[in-house]
Amino acid sequence: MSSSIPTLVLLPGLDGTGDFFQPLLESLGDRVRCRVVRYPADGGFDYPSCKAIARAALPTEGPYVLLGESFSGPIAIALAAEAPKGLAGIILCVTFAVNPRPRLSFIRPLLPYIPYHGNKSSLGLSRFLVLGRWITPAIKQLHQQIISSVPPATEAGATGSCRRLRRA
Repeated sequence: MSSSIPTLVLLPGLDGTGDFFQPLLESLGDRVRCRVVRYPADGGFDYPSCKAIARAALPTEGPYVLLGESFSGPIAIALAAEAPKGLAGIILCVTFAVNPRPRLSFIRPLLPYIPYHGNKSSLGLSRFLVLGRWITPAIKQLHQQIISSVPPATEAGATGSCRRLRRA
């Protein structure tokens, strides 16, 4: 693998595990160097903490590209704004820099009440909202595994961070 090929630094979504990158990592194989950043499993994280964790994980040698998934989109944007040495690009995945549907902003206060844990119907709702209607059985199973392994406090804390960031 050429050292001129950027390392792909993967910043995780709301669960903080980085486990949802597994299908991507398998697909890329050894053609691309990847570094998966993981946030604390205890749920005690917020945007400033995650940004510090992500910054510490950035490669010190060679170029790299940041991929910010969902919750980590704003973290990737904030890091890119600092123009760290070696940053070759930024990819926003299932996230956005500004609200693409501002007319739906009125539902923002309801987001913390959408159950991500619990019974099958609530998992089905969260799965549909997060992954859409074209979810494959393998991704559905991976989503179930990740959601089941993450303490509810982790997602509650991350959701709270999202609310505070968007108010600022």
